[in-house]
Amino acid sequence: MTHQFDPTSLREYDIRGIVGKALGPADAVAIGRGFATRIREAGGRRVVVGYDGRLSSPELEAALVDGLTAGGVDVVRIGLSTSPMLYYAEATLEVDGGIQVTGSHNPPSIMAARSYRRMRHFSATPSRGSPRLPRRVPGAKVRAL
Repeated sequence: MTHQFDPTSLREYDIRGIVGKALGPADAVAIGRGFATRIREAGGRRVVVGYDGRLSSPELEAALVDGLTAGGVDVVRIGLSTSPMLYYAEATLEVDGGIQVTGSHNPPSIMAARSYRRMRHFSATPSRGSPRLPRRVPGAKVRAL
């Protein structure tokens, strides 16, 4: 199955676009299938998914989950959440990656899917990583404040 993304939506650390123009449910399904493939290729089987409070988020999250499950991974849905909540869930639950459907600081018409594996951005250039996210430290414990 082939999917054609709007070329303006493909970014280094996320897939972002104007909902209904450059990004829609079919894109979210394709993102889910692609991420599921990458997770399975790395030996994983389970991902966590969250979404922000924008009106388009629940529809895009549902389509994303459809793509993930069609791609052969199990999904833990944390529902309405902030990106830091997804980071925490990805770090503390027994999952192999995570995706947050979020518009972040962008105008309400813009949505993005940010994907992570072991607290590092999944991207076209994975060796570059993200300087904003900490790497997991072996033996470190996470505690609630």
